[in-house]
Amino acid sequence: MTELIKLQSAHCTQHTNDGVKGEWKVEENQTNTNLATFPPILSDELMFQVLDFARKYELEAFNAGINFQKGKQNEVLKQTINEQKAIIEALGHENNRLAELMEKQTKGEG
Repeated sequence: MTELIKLQSAHCTQHTNDGVKGEWKVEENQTNTNLATFPPILSDELMFQVLDFARKYELEAFNAGINFQKGKQNEVLKQTINEQKAIIEALGHENNRLAELMEKQTKGEG
């Protein structure tokens, strides 16, 4: 699941060259695809607070989407179940009608 939620498994790095701090880069773990770049003025503590904040709300949004989809899927399934119940009921009535006709035929009434 974490591959669907990019920030949950992302890492951030900052390289320093000759004492000069570079930009912060937030990257996917496996592919190192750049997800975001932040200015070098951010402290380590602040950068990780930003990342934690983003992770928290990304996960909440992902879960809200899952729950929304489950609700929609349940609506579709309920509709399908009701349609199938109606078909089963109609087939039951037709079965009874045909059974009565067969009974009349076998008794010589029809």
